[in-house]
Amino acid sequence: MTRAISLHDVSKAYPRGPRVVDRLSLDVSPGEFLVLLGPSGCGKSTVLRMIAGLEEIDEGHLLLDGEYANDLLPSDRDMAMVFQNFALYPNMTSRANIGFPLRIEDPGADPRPRVDATARMLGIEDLLDRLPGQLSGGERQRVAMGRAIARHPSAFLMDEPLSNLDAKLRAHLRAEISRLTRELGVTTIYVTHDQAEAMSLGDRVAVLRGGVLQQVDSPRAVYALPRNVFVAAFIGTPRINLLRGLVRAPLDGAMTISLGKQFLRLPEPLSLDHQLLRVQQGREVIVGLRSEAIRIAKRSAARPGEVPITGLVEHVEFQGHEVLVLSLIPI
Repeated sequence: MTRAISLHDVSKAYPRGPRVVDRLSLDVSPGEFLVLLGPSGCGKSTVLRMIAGLEEIDEGHLLLDGEYANDLLPSDRDMAMVFQNFALYPNMTSRANIGFPLRIEDPGADPRPRVDATARMLGIEDLLDRLPGQLSGGERQRVAMGRAIARHPSAFLMDEPLSNLDAKLRAHLRAEISRLTRELGVTTIYVTHDQAEAMSLGDRVAVLRGGVLQQVDSPRAVYALPRNVFVAAFIGTPRINLLRGLVRAPLDGAMTISLGKQFLRLPEPLSLDHQLLRVQQGREVIVGLRSEAIRIAKRSAARPGEVPITGLVEHVEFQGHEVLVLSLIPI
């Protein structure tokens, strides 16, 4: 059985410190894969630990399948956590680590069938008789995931499970996590500061900053329609270009945004968002330009619908599949 998880105005603070989580409200549907994304110290791991019952909730309510769960013991929440540091028992084989929660749950049952089935799913059958010290980082994380999967929980809580692995292995296990969670259909909340993980894994992404929820939406919407400057700057590689400009909206002329000595002429007919800028006449706004919306060309080679902006190229970074051009636009 998969589980619905709801947080209503949840807050958490530590003694003599500011709020780590501030009035967070969030609904996770049964079977959904939700990613909590944000910089280090934004409160995302604390949110996960409150859902698991490892941290007390100071204010607000946690609901599991619509039932109040603030005071429910961690063992009664039917959730499985996967940690950043694997958290395996060093004196137990992989088989014993995966089967340990099963033996606690039902001491009289034989855990071997479920352990074997989980190992086949993860492709670690040949690792079951090895100790954690005999495994690589990726193999240990697979065993840790196996321990969570074997329980058949109603929800997975994953706290940056790939951050200690190298880039190539992270990409491989990211695909494995995506495949497994969708096959199992279990509600999953995944904490990360890596936007590539968030964008590739999540059905929805919840962006946090300073314990405050900034935006929750599909990866595509968070990227294309950021709610504020922080979300726009945090999401996307390479980083979005942010320029300060003044709105010029004459009644008898085209609407433009002045960028110092240059200007952006907005295409006509104006979109709804651009029409709303008319009320900002004469005010400073921040313009966000994604790199894929910019083309390097001679000024005379502008295509229909393009607006030329001149800039000084300061640095060029060769990335193999792409070249990043860092420039300073005179303002």
